[in-house]
Amino acid sequence: PPAASPSRTSAASAASASSIRQYHSTARNEILPFLAAGILGASAVYTYRAFRQMDRDWEEYYRDLEEYRAVAGIDPEERADRNATGNSGDAAADDLSRFFKGGTLAIDVGTTRLKLSHRPSLADESRHKDGKPPPPSVSVDREGFRSTPSLVWVPPSDDGGGMLVGRLAEARSHDAKGGSVVRPREMLERDGELAEAAIQQSIRAVAANALDQVLGGGGGSPSAQNPLFVLDESLSTGGSYNVRPVFTYPPHPEESSRLLQRYQRSVNGLTSPAGIADFVPEPVAVVTGAEYYNLLPPKGASAGNSVLVIDVGGASTSVSVVEGDDAAEVLCCASFPFGGDTLVDLLVSHLANGFFGPPGDGGDDVDEAANPSPKPTLDDPVALQRLHEASVTAVHELSSKTRSEINIPYLTMDLETRQPKHLEVGVS
Repeated sequence: PPAASPSRTSAASAASASSIRQYHSTARNEILPFLAAGILGASAVYTYRAFRQMDRDWEEYYRDLEEYRAVAGIDPEERADRNATGNSGDAAADDLSRFFKGGTLAIDVGTTRLKLSHRPSLADESRHKDGKPPPPSVSVDREGFRSTPSLVWVPPSDDGGGMLVGRLAEARSHDAKGGSVVRPREMLERDGELAEAAIQQSIRAVAANALDQVLGGGGGSPSAQNPLFVLDESLSTGGSYNVRPVFTYPPHPEESSRLLQRYQRSVNGLTSPAGIADFVPEPVAVVTGAEYYNLLPPKGASAGNSVLVIDVGGASTSVSVVEGDDAAEVLCCASFPFGGDTLVDLLVSHLANGFFGPPGDGGDDVDEAANPSPKPTLDDPVALQRLHEASVTAVHELSSKTRSEINIPYLTMDLETRQPKHLEVGVS
């Protein structure tokens, strides 16, 4: 057959390209409406579900609000409106203390010690003396101690046992039996379930002990499933107490908000309803206590009412400046790594060096210039634990006496004579 001319070939190609463009244009015009309808439909379904969820959340919120009003007799929405308009109204209407028949329990979770102070309810006239309510007092546990070691022993992962708190944990400070001894206060710096569990168990054990001494028990043994502090008096059963909890917390301006939120989250697991606990900065609590005992100059006696608060803790000493007449405020705070435990560690090192001899030259010496109060070390953990317990007792006795005697029988064995060696020394 004769060959096609170039003009016919180009005409056919142009016709084919035109048909392809027309096909794609037609397909696009048909698909775009379907896509638009699908997007609008999905948006409508999502919006409908969102509004339904909002309705359910509002219904749940108002149910919880009515339950809170019935228990506490306080309307949080009215309080928010008064705060927004600057009208605080009647302060007594916002005070929850009248609902706590068991009074107020102040809890100071220190780095190394945990202390409690209880004040009976002002409405309980049976405890009044000469027409005046009783003053607050430091709680004493069953063993007669005014404070408890703020320590928690965490068992090893393969151990089925639970945590040990207080003096049981302190007894394993230098011989942890495969586990670890932690300080709940320091665990606030690390988020996690372990920190919250350690704080809750430590507070629960010590506070239940103290409240049992003061109030005679909450109607049963403490249980981890029951809240420790309840607002409704009818729920004061099974180890729960109708007591108002007040917690102190360390003022760290650079991270106080983050630490306080973790602390509150841990404490909310001990209260019912959540949020009934109060939190006060430690320097403010010190100033408030000083005012209660009339240790500060009267208001208006000088141009400024700034107070320097020196708080000697277990592991550190804090110096804070607090100012304010009606509402105290922490202006600045500084902390130094020296506290009561530093004295104990120095005494343990002194006793160990005098009894066992100074550390050897095997490369384990500590640079005292870089760390003037290092933790004592000893190859025998049992002997180190006994030295620590004796040193703690001696430091406590030196708070009220000028001299303390330390007697530790059978501290070690003399390898040459194979006779037991005893420690008898006096410290002043």
